[in-house]
Amino acid sequence: MNTYILSIAPLLLFTMLLVLTYRKVKNTLTVMEQFVNPVSEFPKFIESNNHCFIFFFDEVTCVKTIQKIKKIHNLLKDTKVPFIFINVVEGADPLSGTCPVCPYLTKYGITTLPALLYIQSGDLVKSLVKEPDHLQIDEISSFIELITVQRGLVS
Repeated sequence: MNTYILSIAPLLLFTMLLVLTYRKVKNTLTVMEQFVNPVSEFPKFIESNNHCFIFFFDEVTCVKTIQKIKKIHNLLKDTKVPFIFINVVEGADPLSGTCPVCPYLTKYGITTLPALLYIQSGDLVKSLVKEPDHLQIDEISSFIELITVQRGLVS
C-alpha cells in the first residue's frame, strides 16, 4: 500500500500544479478580456478626454497587479473620471522594434510598471509608480482620492 502511494505521489503533485496553473491562466485571460482596453483605442481615448486616469501594466511581469485589476477598476469607476487600462506588451514586437505604447511611456516618464497616471489635456499631472508590480490597493485608493478631491472631481 505504501509503495503504491509513493508511486502515485508525483502524479498527484503534477495534477495539483496543473490545476493551479490552469486557474491562474484562466483568471488572467478573464481579466484581460473584461477590463483591459485594446492598445489601438489608447490614442483616441487620450484625445477625446480632457482629463483621465491611465493604468499602465504588462501582463508578463505584473502578476500581482493582474490579480488586483478588478478592484482597481471598481475604485476608478466610482470616480466618474474616464479611465483606461493598457497592457503595454500588447502589439509590442522586440524583433521589429514595434511598440505602440512606448512613445507614451517615454512622454510621461514611465520606466516602471504598473503605473497609474492622471492626465489633463494630454499632459501628465500626477503619477503613482513604485517598484515593479508593487502597487497596493490602499496606495491606489489614496492616490485616486487625492486627485479627485484636489481637482474637485468628487461625485
